[in-house]
Amino acid sequence: MLIDFTPFHLGMGLVLLVVLLAILHRQGKSISYLFCFSAFWLYLLGVVQIIVFPIHIATTEDLVYYPFSPSINLIPFNFGTCTLSNLRFCLENIYGNLLLTVPFGFGIPLLARFKPRRIFWIAVLTGLTLEGTQLTLSLLFKSAFRTIDINDVILNGTGVLLGYGLFVGFSKIYLTALKKFSLNPTGIFGYLQEIGLQHTLT
Repeated sequence: MLIDFTPFHLGMGLVLLVVLLAILHRQGKSISYLFCFSAFWLYLLGVVQIIVFPIHIATTEDLVYYPFSPSINLIPFNFGTCTLSNLRFCLENIYGNLLLTVPFGFGIPLLARFKPRRIFWIAVLTGLTLEGTQLTLSLLFKSAFRTIDINDVILNGTGVLLGYGLFVGFSKIYLTALKKFSLNPTGIFGYLQEIGLQHTLT
């Protein structure tokens, strides 16, 4: 049985977003923070659609003809299944895993306060969480629909670092422009200034 991401799942995600926004608003979070949180939440819904769905639930009949055997690669930089005939697919998988988490690395500074040097561990945890989720689903539903690969962990983590690097670069350019033109931004632009300063003045 195959469960795909449907408008129902999207709707549930949006309802949960509204609930979380109400809670955050009551906690005194600014409108700028709520805006950034909403954008990040929509991105996470996209990640869930890619990482979690479709969910393949093996039936008893499936297991009779196709005994469950999870596909796991724990050797870094081992792309043994890649050949000239499927090179394009392999490359798409590589940069797909890399680009998947770039928005995470760019957006997480806008929502969570942390010291810049901790971004490495955030990147590692993100990669492990995404791949661990797929492993859990595979074992839970006895489905070998997805391959568990240490390379995906490395690529996802690298994507977070790349995204954070882009955020820092953007912040430096933004702060330089504000200083050059003697601007004192408010609202979301002031919020970007505040967060940018936290991650560039180190």
